[in-house]
Amino acid sequence: MYCIPKMTAPPSGIVSCSYENRFGSNCSFTCQNGYSITGSVHRQCDAEEGEPPAYWTGNETHCESKLVMYLLLSITMHHYQSINQSINQSINQSINQ
Repeated sequence: MYCIPKMTAPPSGIVSCSYENRFGSNCSFTCQNGYSITGSVHRQCDAEEGEPPAYWTGNETHCESKLVMYLLLSITMHHYQSINQSINQSINQSINQ
C-alpha cells in the first residue's frame, strides 16, 4: 500500500523518508539556512485500520524565507504602532476637551 503522491521536498527544503511513499514510512523535513519551517516537521504514511486508502498525516510543509517573515513582522509592528498612536491621540484629545 502506498501514499499518493510520493512525498517531495518543499522549495528550499529537504525531505528524508524511511520507506519512500510506502505504508508506515516516516518523513522528516528540514529547511536550508535562511529559511524557517512551517507546517509539519514529520509526516507518516498511514491508513485507517491498516486498510486502503493510505494518506500522509500532518499538514503540508513549507520553508519560508526568514527575511520575508522578518519583513512581515516589521510591517505588522509598524501598523500596530500607528494604530496605537492614533488611539492615544484620540484619548488625549477627549481628555483635554
